[in-house]
Amino acid sequence: MRVLILGAGGHGRAVCEAARDAGLDVAGFLDARFPLPPVLGLPVLGDEAAHGGAPLLLGIGGNAARLAAAARLHAPLPSLVHPSVIRARSAAIAEGAVAMPRAVLGAQAIIGRLVLVNTGAIIEHDCVLEEGAHIAPGAVLCGGAHVGARALVGAGPAQGWPVGRQCYGRRSAKEALDCRPVRALETPGCRGPPVHGLNDPQQGRPEAAVGRGHGAERGRLRHEAGEDVQV
Repeated sequence: MRVLILGAGGHGRAVCEAARDAGLDVAGFLDARFPLPPVLGLPVLGDEAAHGGAPLLLGIGGNAARLAAAARLHAPLPSLVHPSVIRARSAAIAEGAVAMPRAVLGAQAIIGRLVLVNTGAIIEHDCVLEEGAHIAPGAVLCGGAHVGARALVGAGPAQGWPVGRQCYGRRSAKEALDCRPVRALETPGCRGPPVHGLNDPQQGRPEAAVGRGHGAERGRLRHEAGEDVQV
């Protein structure tokens, strides 16, 4: 399949390498900063206006920006699974989703539209990743975890709790000491530090950090005002 990549930055280059490894024919890049010199030996053909309807891989790491680009361009959005990914036969991958090298997709995991499963992330059995979520390099989602739309699970943490929409996971509560607190409703069997709120520095709204949980029992997160952010 011949494809174009939207975004010639760092993530776009990583998507390009993964696409080539997967046997796709990458014709070039589109980037708003056009004109640009060739990237990885491929031309930057123009900005979005140069898109002629070809299948498109979105080399955009930001969740909201990735979803917005897909809505603007109305292009075919093939999924991309690197050949080194360990994928259970029953794992489902929606359009535009990307699984980077050495990721693991467990039994009956559901990888939603435009989800990014980054390098080495482990998505265990029965996990659900909603539209536009990003699981960062090396993150581990235990069986049955549910990650909401546009949420980010940061690099490295092991998550066993639901992650709400547009939330930003962190490895420990210590990293969120200066952030607005939220309530954690724990269930027996959950262990880990308290859950604290995080503010997205780019969008200026309160978000939720995620504590560490173990086993099938999982906590739920609520904002101070009582709004349930579990999805």
